[in-house]
Amino acid sequence: MCTECGAEFKPYQYNQKRCRSCVLKFDRRAEHRVLTKKCPSCEKVFMPRTARQVYCSSHCGEKGRVKNYYLRTYGLEREEVETLLRNCDYKCQICGGEGFIMNSSRHKAKLVVDHDHKTGKVRGMLCHNCNRALGLLADSVDNMQRAIAYLSKQ
Repeated sequence: MCTECGAEFKPYQYNQKRCRSCVLKFDRRAEHRVLTKKCPSCEKVFMPRTARQVYCSSHCGEKGRVKNYYLRTYGLEREEVETLLRNCDYKCQICGGEGFIMNSSRHKAKLVVDHDHKTGKVRGMLCHNCNRALGLLADSVDNMQRAIAYLSKQ
């Protein structure tokens, strides 16, 4: 309820005490404030609680962060990652396992993007263990062949 005119209103900022028309009477800068935004994830128009709020919900925010991560790290759009996952039938391309979420506070996907660290070229989708194994063997075919030879002796 507005403290000036008593009208019912939906606040667009945290602890807002006056309705939009009363705010405009006292603060000329308020007419330039953004009241609605378009969510970049779902394209729904929403009323942000703060000027810095970009996404309409935490779900859309998480989707946006994941999308930005793939784009920034691997140069891949979310659709390209989905295509990679479909092409490998949502299974690790080395062990054939479904993968797992390693640390739910940091990781959201069961499979991770594998890429060549020298060229940056994306090779496919692997589970965390297989991806880590390749990294520990320095992405070297020679190291892998020596590891195979070692295991074959046993």
